[in-house]
Amino acid sequence: MRSMTRAVLVLASLGVAACAVDGKPPPLGTAGVAEQPNPFTLDWQAGAPYVAARVPGARADLSSPQLQNYATAPAPKAMAIGLQNQRIVTARGTSIEEARRRALETCAYLNRAPCVLYAENDALVAPSQPLNVTDPGPHRRVLGVPPSQYAASAVPFVSDMTRGGAPTEYARRTGGRALVVTTGGSAFVEAGYADTPTGAAEAAAVAMRRCTEAVRQTNSQCLLWAVGDRVAYRPPGT
Repeated sequence: MRSMTRAVLVLASLGVAACAVDGKPPPLGTAGVAEQPNPFTLDWQAGAPYVAARVPGARADLSSPQLQNYATAPAPKAMAIGLQNQRIVTARGTSIEEARRRALETCAYLNRAPCVLYAENDALVAPSQPLNVTDPGPHRRVLGVPPSQYAASAVPFVSDMTRGGAPTEYARRTGGRALVVTTGGSAFVEAGYADTPTGAAEAAAVAMRRCTEAVRQTNSQCLLWAVGDRVAYRPPGT
């Protein structure tokens, strides 16, 4: 039997704009975002069943459908909570490891701060060591400065299946090219441009434009990840 671990963390909000949600369960491989009021206390028992009304900081009317959607979404799935901006992110995948990774990566990026796991599948989990921008680890590339050389294995947010597609194919291309990813897990590649700064800039602009059009009706954000064989993303303030 899983041991019951009680965790208490008192947090204060920095204040962020609310993110829109469409009221539907996120499809496989996508992440959903919900905003929480402030301040709130993280106080839960590991192993307890997930209940939307008990999510730390949840409003009594559960105005964010993401909280309800998580309960009905099929597994594997995971929920992460930001320790500062308090955004909640849910993600699904083909394995619990993938769902956990995607929830933490997306949460850390959107919050610009460490996150903790709150739930895996239909049970709450004890808070693990929060992600930290200054500590090495599997999620450091999302918050800190990523490696400069492009590698498909380092592309964040995407599912394992998606990683084997566009991000892997991108590594095989040459010339002017660009890769844009979304916090929802999509990837857009533009290749075949002149191997010049102008060609690379054109590829980046087209890839970003395609991405922006694709996410227009969603709450996902577009992120220019790579141009040529170099990672283009740099965190705010670097």
